Amino acid sequence: MQDRLEIAYVKVSGDGKMFAAAVKKGYVELGHEIWVSEMDAPALRRVGAFAGLDCDFAQISYTGRYVAASCVDWFGDREDEGLYLWDTDGGKEGELILASNAGCMPNGGFTRDERWLLAKGCEPGRFLIAVQPGSDGVRDRVPVDLPKGFAELSPDGRWVLHTPTAGNRKVVLRFHEDGSVGEAARVPSDPSLCWWQKRSEGNGLVCRTEDDRYFQVDLIEGPVARFSNPRPYLANKPDETEFRSRWNDTASDGRYLAMILRAEEAKTKRRLPEIEVVLNWTEHLKRELAESESADR
Repeated sequence: MQDRLEIAYVKVSGDGKMFAAAVKKGYVELGHEIWVSEMDAPALRRVGAFAGLDCDFAQISYTGRYVAASCVDWFGDREDEGLYLWDTDGGKEGELILASNAGCMPNGGFTRDERWLLAKGCEPGRFLIAVQPGSDGVRDRVPVDLPKGFAELSPDGRWVLHTPTAGNRKVVLRFHEDGSVGEAARVPSDPSLCWWQKRSEGNGLVCRTEDDRYFQVDLIEGPVARFSNPRPYLANKPDETEFRSRWNDTASDGRYLAMILRAEEAKTKRRLPEIEVVLNWTEHLKRELAESESADR
């Protein structure tokens, strides 16, 4: 990847082919820009940057066509801060779709058909906002009935992972595009963090516990949704410098794991995040397990 780009946040598209990242150059304290890249041939390219605005918490749609991010002026009160949307295929400038000095957050992601974006933080409550405006130039909004906390749509857009503002009692709720939610399934083991797995079929989570153990679970659908028993996701506990970021993400059917690693920068002794893409992740895990078992003998 490009030199001297600090990556603070990474999100992989639902089909596992692209990712979006919040990036800043050099050693400035603020001023993240939004960049995207293909997973198979990583080469970051900028899609959004605004002088004086800090853009972060990027979300990328299922095919990678659309990217949304919160762009904030931390030291002023600019009228052009808020929630921005980019069409990566259109070659257009980012469009301010929700203006707010509170810093809108598109932390719920896009629906599978790329028609809606789940947003919060711009005003009380959470809602879906249309990706494309209507004939009158106005984007439709649909209120979403979710309690306070962090919410993220599954890659197929049919479930939402919800974490309350306080505590780790995560649940997955059936999600409908009319803004209503259905039955809930509690995530086992009360993990501190979870990420949706990108799968060609079905849904599942990769989670991390407070003591840095990683596990994966399958969402079993039926009259009553439930999760499978947890299965180890990593063969051994990661080194403290690995996988610590809140903003890791999974990608297509285990082929990749996208993570932000912390690397020492010799000249300034600062720790600069980087993205590492691990190819053929399942084979990597098998080798790691074999080495671990050999060391225990």
